[in-house]
Amino acid sequence: MIKSLLVVYLLGLAFLSLNPWLRPSSELAIGSITWDKIDHGLAYGVLAIIIILTFRKPAPKFGLTASAVLISAAVGVTVEFLQSWLTLVREFSWFDAYANGIGAAIGALGFWSFRVLSRVIRQPRKKHLPV
Repeated sequence: MIKSLLVVYLLGLAFLSLNPWLRPSSELAIGSITWDKIDHGLAYGVLAIIIILTFRKPAPKFGLTASAVLISAAVGVTVEFLQSWLTLVREFSWFDAYANGIGAAIGALGFWSFRVLSRVIRQPRKKHLPV
C-alpha cells in the first residue's frame, strides 16, 4: 500500500514539475522566500516522509532518515535537470534544488520529532509513592 503511494507521489511530482503549462508564481512571498520555494520544500518534505514510511523497519535507524533526505534531494536535483532538458519553458534552478533538499531535511526531522513527541505523550506517568 505505502509503496504504491510512493510511486503515485513520484509520478505526480514529475508531472507537476515537468508540465510546461504549469508555471510557478513567484509573486507571493514571505519576506524574501517566495511561495515557489515553500512549495518545493513542502513537496520534497512529504517525499522524504513517504520514503521513511515505505522502508522503515520496527526499529528505525538514522541511516534510513539520512538516506530518505539524500534520495529526496537527489530526486529534486534530477527533476531540475529534466526541466531544462525536456521542456522549453522551464529551467534548472539551484535555488529550487536547495529548497528541495532543505524541505526534505525539515520533513524528515519533523516526522521523527512527531514520533518521539507522540511516544512521550503516550507513556504512562510513574506514580510517586508518598515517603
